[in-house]
Amino acid sequence: MSDVSTMSCLPEWRRSQRARRSLGCATGALAIALLAGCHDNLSAATAADGDTCYRLPTGAPTRKVVLSADDDNLETCAMHVEGYRLLHRQGGSVGLYEGHIIYVTPQGISAATGETNIRYSVYTRAEQADLDGKLHQLIAQDAAEKAAAANTTGGNTAAD
Repeated sequence: MSDVSTMSCLPEWRRSQRARRSLGCATGALAIALLAGCHDNLSAATAADGDTCYRLPTGAPTRKVVLSADDDNLETCAMHVEGYRLLHRQGGSVGLYEGHIIYVTPQGISAATGETNIRYSVYTRAEQADLDGKLHQLIAQDAAEKAAAANTTGGNTAAD
C-alpha cells in the first residue's frame, strides 16, 4: 500500500490538521532560530563563562559585571550577590548565573529562569540571616585588615 493511498483514507479534516501542525512546527523552529541570533545579556551563559557569577547594575539591566569567575553553583553565586549587597549597603541586588536571575533583598534570596518566570527560594530567611551574620564578620575582618595596612603604611611614611 502506498503513502498516497494511506493518506487518501484519512478524513479531510485530519489532513488539514497535520498540515497545520507541520506549519506550526516549522514556524516555531524559525522563531527559535531567529531568537538564537539575537544576543541578550540576560540570556543563558555560554560554555566559556558557564561558572561566572554576574551582578546586574541598577539602572543598566542589560549590562553584566563579573562578581566571581568560578562559582560551582547557583547558591554560591547567590552568596556572592548577597555579600555585594551587604558590602555596598544596598536594599536589593540582582545577579545572573547560567541563565538564572538571582534576586537578593533583605526579605529573601530567590531565583528564576527569566524576568517574568516564577521565582523560587535559593536560601530560606533563616539561612539568609545565618549567611548575613557570616558575611558581616568577613566584611568587618576585611575592613580591619585594610585599616591595619593603612596604619602601617601611614606610620612608615610619617617616620621617613
